[in-house]
Amino acid sequence: MNENPAVNHGTHWEGGPDFLVEILSPGERPHDKFDFYAAVHSREILLVHRDPWALELFQLRDGRFTPAGRSDATAPAVLASGVLPLTFRLMAGEPRAKIEVTHPPTGRRWEA
Repeated sequence: MNENPAVNHGTHWEGGPDFLVEILSPGERPHDKFDFYAAVHSREILLVHRDPWALELFQLRDGRFTPAGRSDATAPAVLASGVLPLTFRLMAGEPRAKIEVTHPPTGRRWEA
């Protein structure tokens, strides 16, 4: 995003993304990385859990990541990003759950 303090050095970027998605592997502890993500000025984290399927959105507030919502098969809540003009929702499906991404200004939707 334009206000992100990351610097493009041509060969690499210095600083963190405004929005990041982390797809979790078994045994991974994503919350252990939250202090690092805050230090590099990331603003939102979307965690994708695969067993059981769930989405969790975290937003940076007062220098710390706090929960902004959860979407899973039993409670498919819509998670609204405060950084991107997008919402995310977990939808039950076979052989696996799907992630619905919506662009509210246009109503366009994608499934992953």
